[in-house]
Amino acid sequence: LTQKSRLDRKPKTMKLHLASTALLLSAGFAPTLSKTLRRNEARNLAERRLASCLAGTSFSKTLTGPITHGEIREAVSELMTQAGEACAGTDLDSELLLLLGETSATLSTAEAVNAALQAEIDAAREKAVLPFWKVTRMGDQFDREFMNGGSDWNDQYELVSDGQTFHVLADDADIIADNVQLAASQPIQFPDYLTNFADCTLGTVMCCHVADRQGDAAGSCAAGEECVDANPISNTDICHSDMENAPVSNRVQRGLAVYDLDRDANNAEGSVNCHGFAWGDNVDYAGNLAVYDLDRDANNAEGSVNCHGFAWGENVDYAGNLLFDVAFKKSLMDKGYVKNVPGAPMCGCIEQMPVVEYADCTDITSVTETYTVSADAEGLLSVDMSSDVTYGSCGGVGGLADHYKTINTDNTGAIDSHIVGQGGCSGAVEEKLSIYGYTRSEFEIVSVQSLPEGERTVRVTFNTKPSAGAADISKYNIYVSDTSEALGLSHGIDYIDRDYIDLITVDPPVVGVSYQLETIQDISSRVAPMVKVDTGFTMAVTETKWDAITIGNSYIWGQIETPPNYSKEYMSISSPEITNIIFENNGRAHGSQTGWGAWYEEKPTFSEEGVIWGNKAVQIGRWRIKQIDDQHISVSHENDNVSRIYRDDGTIHGNVAAFSGFLTPLGEPSCAYLTENYLQIGDWRFAE
Repeated sequence: LTQKSRLDRKPKTMKLHLASTALLLSAGFAPTLSKTLRRNEARNLAERRLASCLAGTSFSKTLTGPITHGEIREAVSELMTQAGEACAGTDLDSELLLLLGETSATLSTAEAVNAALQAEIDAAREKAVLPFWKVTRMGDQFDREFMNGGSDWNDQYELVSDGQTFHVLADDADIIADNVQLAASQPIQFPDYLTNFADCTLGTVMCCHVADRQGDAAGSCAAGEECVDANPISNTDICHSDMENAPVSNRVQRGLAVYDLDRDANNAEGSVNCHGFAWGDNVDYAGNLAVYDLDRDANNAEGSVNCHGFAWGENVDYAGNLLFDVAFKKSLMDKGYVKNVPGAPMCGCIEQMPVVEYADCTDITSVTETYTVSADAEGLLSVDMSSDVTYGSCGGVGGLADHYKTINTDNTGAIDSHIVGQGGCSGAVEEKLSIYGYTRSEFEIVSVQSLPEGERTVRVTFNTKPSAGAADISKYNIYVSDTSEALGLSHGIDYIDRDYIDLITVDPPVVGVSYQLETIQDISSRVAPMVKVDTGFTMAVTETKWDAITIGNSYIWGQIETPPNYSKEYMSISSPEITNIIFENNGRAHGSQTGWGAWYEEKPTFSEEGVIWGNKAVQIGRWRIKQIDDQHISVSHENDNVSRIYRDDGTIHGNVAAFSGFLTPLGEPSCAYLTENYLQIGDWRFAE
């Protein structure tokens, strides 16, 4: 813009005219106004120099903070004393008014001067704070996505091609390295304008990372290797994450991610590394901050997990520094840790983050604030602030949880639902799922039975179907209880549709000798393989008897084994090559058939009781043959269905509940016995 353009060209619009006027004013082409301003400024400066006893003298005084107006008053008073005769008789408040450039009568009192000095201190602090957006200089949207686990810094990883390494963090995020010194020399704004940090009710923030993008020793990606699918070093267990707590980050209204064991009983979510920080009840005074870290064995429930947090007891002013140190320096630049746990932000208030077991801590060991009070030759006082922030480590068995309780003495239990302690994930998951009506699967051995005398089978029965391979004999040890002498195992038999396995012994167990079964490997459930019978489980082996009666060449089998989930149970009376009669537990009976008897099945069922004798009755398994009165005898099931009623006139009748043998007690053995050729029940005889 030149003088010629201003004189020769007419503005085309009022808007252009106004803009041109503004430009001309800023360039010095408003001589009348600018001369007046300069004239007034010079007059004020001259007045101050004439009135101020320190006028024309530049000075600088360094104070260690935090400071108040009192320290500045003392510094200026000391300078006035050093000035000697020049300041003799000069009032301190009057001198401070001149140094502050104030002449208003409203600042004539010491209280008003002190307020003006405090305003200078506050302005110095505000000016020293680095806005958080300057950490990345990529904008709020980038910062938000980074904290959620997105952005190029999270998505890319080092890769090697033709001897060259690409996506190196030192190049891609070099601004972070440039800001490391700033994080040690001035406060950084805490970004509570981002939703991840907007409402930290418990005053605790945590970051959790699930990937390693950098080739170094901090994770599974070594130098010179491609870091695809690389993991961080684990230091905790993730329990669950409630997506409703962070709907903006998760981009869903609600949902629950549970991290336990997968179907193969391996880690559910893989390697995770978490960091966090917290502040206490008093946020007015600058004090210590803390970072929480844990380095444990990676062989945990859900895989490698690492929790790292930080807290401050009294200093909220340096929360942004520690967020920078944890999220950007330690995690991203030093270790290459990136990406979020599914169902949670990568960094956020702990209320939005996954529930974890443990985190250790690192704190800021000291914060020294230095204030420089100075005046230039024109006699205007100014205050500047700088900081010296030193990061260190802190300990304690409970890590972050204990530290939180130390700095929040009035609310110590609030952290327990977020950091549940080592081994606490199981209970935390069960408690969370119970809200939705779910319970954890259970898998256990309910009985260990040796088949009747002479058999070499030990049957192990579970509460649900075991996984394939559960009958592997390397997983078990059967031994004599008193001597620990092992009962050798030959092989095992799995049944795909049964809730039991059979272990075949080298020699039959000796009747009357007490045996124990011990698991020497974990045994998994078929439906939920992560649910197991643990190694070291023991149970006594119980002797059994056949649920059957032999009459000459015929058999009464009190229980025929049926397919799983089959709704019917059967008892049969069999002779060679034919089943004479089959009783169903629904109250029906069938006549002569092949199959369904002793000549077509390997063995009857067995139980601890076997055949039980009563008063004019015998019970075989869940079936009972009993004389009901002087005229009737019935065959009934424990469900009170009566499959057959015989009357002494030779007639046969069906299911009449009043004739069930289970309506009255079995009674003491009387008038019921077995010979080689017949079974006698009261007045009735079953003979070959």
